[in-house]
Amino acid sequence: MTSTSEHSEDGARKGNSGEERATDPGLPDSLRLVLDPGTQLLPGNNTEHVALGGSPLRLMKLSTPAASVVLDLVAGKSVGEVAESLNRSTRSVARLARRLLDAGMAHPRWVETSVDLKSVTIVIPVFQREQALQRLLTSFGELLSQVAEVVVVDDGSPDASGEVARSFGARVVRHDAPRGPAAARNAGLDSVATPFVAFIDSDCVVDHDWLTPLLQHFADPLVVVVAPRIGAISASTLSETSGSSVSSGSSGSESAPKGRSHVEDILRAYEEVNSSLDLGAAEARVSPRTRVAYVPSAALVGRTPALQSVGGFDTTMHVGEDVDLIWRLTELGHGARYDPSAVVMHDHRTSLVPFVRRRFDYGSSAARLAKRHPGQVPPVAVSSWSGAAWALVATCSPVGIAAGFAVAAGSTAALPRKLSALAHPTRESLKLATRGHLGAGRQLASAIWRSYLPVAVVAAIFSRRARRVLLVSAIVPNVQQWRERRPRLDPIQYVGIRLLDDASYCVGVWRGCLDEKTIGPLVPDLTSWPGRRGTRTNAVDTIGSDRKTDEG
Repeated sequence: MTSTSEHSEDGARKGNSGEERATDPGLPDSLRLVLDPGTQLLPGNNTEHVALGGSPLRLMKLSTPAASVVLDLVAGKSVGEVAESLNRSTRSVARLARRLLDAGMAHPRWVETSVDLKSVTIVIPVFQREQALQRLLTSFGELLSQVAEVVVVDDGSPDASGEVARSFGARVVRHDAPRGPAAARNAGLDSVATPFVAFIDSDCVVDHDWLTPLLQHFADPLVVVVAPRIGAISASTLSETSGSSVSSGSSGSESAPKGRSHVEDILRAYEEVNSSLDLGAAEARVSPRTRVAYVPSAALVGRTPALQSVGGFDTTMHVGEDVDLIWRLTELGHGARYDPSAVVMHDHRTSLVPFVRRRFDYGSSAARLAKRHPGQVPPVAVSSWSGAAWALVATCSPVGIAAGFAVAAGSTAALPRKLSALAHPTRESLKLATRGHLGAGRQLASAIWRSYLPVAVVAAIFSRRARRVLLVSAIVPNVQQWRERRPRLDPIQYVGIRLLDDASYCVGVWRGCLDEKTIGPLVPDLTSWPGRRGTRTNAVDTIGSDRKTDEG
């Protein structure tokens, strides 16, 4: 891992390894912005406007000239058009646009950007999935001839995966023995000569136009990785390949055979709304400790030189190697984007044992990630005020509940001072405090099952109050999630699978901690508020932490 140091005199940042960090060469004049739905432009106290939003949540004070630039940008004008209309340099407008993008307050639109598909090589790792590979390559359609090349890395498959790839005109790189998904992707990456490389797993199906919107993001010279949304393959697509059993291997899951069981149907319905690969419908920049902290390698597109320069995926990691890659790139100052307007469909695990095993594997990767990227994988990140309030409520005693509400009210009363730049700080403080405390409660309830279940179970054996807390944490947030996501499951089925998901992940976390001899994934981040300037926050719904204030 490359650690971060301060800006050097020439403006480039370097890590301990001597690798030069990315500098900002500016944004194209054609860039347009859309405001993130969670960002508000509010009247200011001593300034014309204040922007409140982003991930982590921050407050950005805008001077009158800066406010004019921001208002024109979010109204749909390009960087060049705003610079011309306001008689400002395109560099200054682009700089303010960059700050909005980096804060997660706005997102880019590249409506005037052309895309050259011949600049892309597609790399597909495969192990013993000839049926799934054929389904994927068939879904490519005309894209097979439009991109520069399709490279299939056969990771020592005993079946005819290589022959299937050649029948579609793909170039095959074969390993004599399986080396794992990271090594397979790297083998493909090493042979790529085009500016861009697109990785996609063999158990996926693509839409005809999935690649174009992702490539448009590379108009931003700092962006090196872009990923689509990962959805679930439809039942109709599966029925076309029913009867073929595709073994699980190094880069995906098995397809559902004919006559699948009721349990498999339940798991499929659950994965449709709660897959670990699906990062939601909201676009985002990708960075640790933000709303979208990573993107999965099931489908992603990257700049070939940037990925090659960091050695690609870590071949010693069989799970979490995609998270590690993204974080190594962002530590070097590179940018990453998540764009759900492009969707790639994935054949999720729907058999019970593979489902549980995969969740266990995900959990086990947390310890290695915590050692490589300290402080980036806390099990829960809430303010100490919110943590204290919920801890008091969890005592289930009248005095404790009253004290918990008092602590919450006290932190809410202190919040207007931190939002004094707003014209109406009290009103916004109430909104943020309510959302923040409720969000903290959901985080804490989830952490009980995903990180601290062994401790919670032992406590429940000896304490009636602990049993109540364990029961409430199992039911209330998960029923609320069921109401929000409306899966094809009843509440009992959904909550049951959700708890199995969390418990499997938790066992993996503890196993990883034992193997790596670290407690990093079990250490909470209870960032205090008011705190020191620059204190890190984790999410929009975390209150009680110091919020960065930027002058525009």
